[in-house]
Amino acid sequence: MVRRLTSARAKAFRKNGKAKTYKPIKVKVIIHEAEEGGFWAEVPALPGCITEGDTRAELLANLREAIEGCLLVTPGNFRPAQTGGKEEEIAL
Repeated sequence: MVRRLTSARAKAFRKNGKAKTYKPIKVKVIIHEAEEGGFWAEVPALPGCITEGDTRAELLANLREAIEGCLLVTPGNFRPAQTGGKEEEIAL
């Protein structure tokens, strides 16, 4: 996969000879088994950040995409999680 450097990152790379590396963040998610099969998940820290997947792998890929999208448009208000499901932390 080829990543394009943003103009600020490209300038920093040219100046220092290396780009800044970022550590993954951990986010708590609640994973539920869907009645019709598959899984759905919610992110308690991001209101309305919910996604689903037929398999656990698909759910995790969809969660990463949903969290990235929510972080772009959500101010980060917190709310309590729904009851039930299994709480986990995933690295992004």
